[in-house]
Amino acid sequence: EMSKTQNTNKKRVLMDKALQAYRQSLSVYPKNKFCLNALAYSYFTFYHDYIKAAKYYELLFPMDSNNVETILNLGFSLEKSGKKEKAIFYYKQAIVLDSLNPKPYSLLANAYYKLHDLKSGNFYNAKLQQIAPNSEIPIVNLANYYIMLNDTETAIMLYDSAATIQPNNQQLNSLLYQYYWYKRDTSKAMFYYNRLYR
Repeated sequence: EMSKTQNTNKKRVLMDKALQAYRQSLSVYPKNKFCLNALAYSYFTFYHDYIKAAKYYELLFPMDSNNVETILNLGFSLEKSGKKEKAIFYYKQAIVLDSLNPKPYSLLANAYYKLHDLKSGNFYNAKLQQIAPNSEIPIVNLANYYIMLNDTETAIMLYDSAATIQPNNQQLNSLLYQYYWYKRDTSKAMFYYNRLYR
């Protein structure tokens, strides 16, 4: 455990040094695409500092406006920073570029559900279902919405349906195992436990 912590600390020191070098490069050449991308991606994936990630993705965007991953990461960073309306704009931009990519539809559905705009959330969730008919994600998205409404019963029913479609989704299996164990429904709890550890 100590070794793992030491490795994480070492990695952080190296990352801090790398980011310092990237920032210095930007002070000389502010439109350095490589440095902007490295800073944005590092804050996004390693530090989970979405405010800083959004700052660098917004600077990168004019130079990388056809890159769907950049646009989605920018949108997600903005959403995590509390700027949902702005995030929605970029998620829609991603659809314009790649209308068959399921990810922006899922992000849009969830963003609208968080804004309690059920109609728009359902619209993009239905689009997602058309693009990925064998995916459990549209059902999970709707279940998450009911969790926000504190309607656990409906949410669990939907999570159960999603787990039927995709029995290998370990996140779902774990969630359902914990729920049924808490509810002392041993039979259902063990069903999901066996899926987790088979």
